[in-house]
Amino acid sequence: MIWKKRIGWVFLVLPVGFVLIAGIGKLLDLPQFARSIDSLGLLPAWSTRSVAFLIAWVELSLALSWLLGIARRRSGVAIFAMISGFGFLYLVLYLANQRPTCNCLGLLAKYLVVRSDAIAVVIRNGVLLAFMLLGAWMLRSLQDCPASAQGAGKGEATQAMSVQRAFTILELVLVMVIVSMLLLLTTPFLRSVRQSARETQSAVNARAHAQVLTMYTDDNRGSWPWFVRPKSTYTVLRSEGISVPVSYFQSFQFWNFAVGPGYYGSAFHPSFFSPLYKRNITTHYDFPCAFIATPEYWNPTTRSGMEQLGSTRISDVQFPSAKVLLIDRTGAAEKHLNGPWPEPNAIVDAGPERRCATVDGAVRRLRRDAFVLGYSKGDGDYHGPRHSGDTNEGMHTVDGVRGRDISR
Repeated sequence: MIWKKRIGWVFLVLPVGFVLIAGIGKLLDLPQFARSIDSLGLLPAWSTRSVAFLIAWVELSLALSWLLGIARRRSGVAIFAMISGFGFLYLVLYLANQRPTCNCLGLLAKYLVVRSDAIAVVIRNGVLLAFMLLGAWMLRSLQDCPASAQGAGKGEATQAMSVQRAFTILELVLVMVIVSMLLLLTTPFLRSVRQSARETQSAVNARAHAQVLTMYTDDNRGSWPWFVRPKSTYTVLRSEGISVPVSYFQSFQFWNFAVGPGYYGSAFHPSFFSPLYKRNITTHYDFPCAFIATPEYWNPTTRSGMEQLGSTRISDVQFPSAKVLLIDRTGAAEKHLNGPWPEPNAIVDAGPERRCATVDGAVRRLRRDAFVLGYSKGDGDYHGPRHSGDTNEGMHTVDGVRGRDISR
């Protein structure tokens, strides 16, 4: 029976040891774990670091308490509840088609080859829970053997041990049921909180990008970003080992290649990608085509041809509070794009509203009927991929940068 007892303790020590190591790793690299919590989208950004520290501290305290034999039974139940709770949470998010990360080992993850996606967390936590249940069962079953060997004289001890064993298993089952019920009840609320946090982060990104683009004009004699040659079928953009051929009017979604390295340190800075989308190499905040052609090009009475393609200046903008500078791609009619575009990002239907940043730096969420219709011919008869019509709000403003996209 000694081997069974040893195996039982191993099964219990492994999950507790994992929790201890995870707690230490989190404390050694708290910002990394805070970013993992932020990826859940359930908490405001300002609270993630505090929550990350609290979780790490609780994990470390519970693991040490169990290993030192201080309130071992309660500590074990709490560890079991924590592992099952996080596992169930990631399972719900995975089934909801969300892909949060879990840097559960903190700093240690940099030196170990471990997966951090949701399904890996669910499987790992399931294995840890199975170890705990199996270990507890093996140790409790051994306590029945001495009592039964002593005969009827030890009946009361046997009965007490059986009650104790049954009560412990009942505790674990109750914890699982209670945690599951709480998570099921709070899932709708968590989804709404998560969506709200994502939308808030998207608005913060848009406002920051609008400020950076204004800084860009200050550093470039008042000109907006203009980085693709209009007479070439494609211009090859390169950044961090990635090369992509881009046509002139495709630059609306590739401006991160031009601005990112100098102002963000990378063309793929996280703020270029909305939390509402699957990440790709293109930014999710569209820079309207109206900024890369003269105002005359965007008027049906004055459009003449490719010679009107070129950079524009911030001084040309006559309605800063009504001219869209960036627009969130949510709900964009990408399916109407004409030409061999790169593989598109997932499009999320935003319903009747769109979020945009205007030249004055404001970020607003407006109903689609608040936008003025753009030039119906879109980008025109350009030889490369283009918008064949006015597909997206704010993209093809009549009179270009001198016009207005917002009616009120």
